[in-house]
Amino acid sequence: MCTCSQMRIPWSREEDQKLRNLVEQQGSKLNWSSVSKLMRNRSGKQCRERWRHNLDPTIKREPWSEEENQKLLRTYDELGSKWADIARQLPGRTDNACVTNRLPFRAGFAG
Repeated sequence: MCTCSQMRIPWSREEDQKLRNLVEQQGSKLNWSSVSKLMRNRSGKQCRERWRHNLDPTIKREPWSEEENQKLLRTYDELGSKWADIARQLPGRTDNACVTNRLPFRAGFAG
């Protein structure tokens, strides 16, 4: 079992590729705990977060459109800081991208 929670070790290209392969192999039966057992020194949470925030091919990487910015602000006003719920309203954008990369620009944002 890995004790990786004590240290933050940058992901290597080889680890990223291995994670992509494991996700592809498991398909709809994806289990992060079993994936982590095949990844050296990575927890299930680390694997899930790496996939969801960096490697998932459905993540939009192009600049945010004005429409997306406006939808983010409207949805934040409606839901507050429920980032996962907000991200579900913006296909291809992660909750992390919403909170860290977009909303802090808003004047008076208190997070």
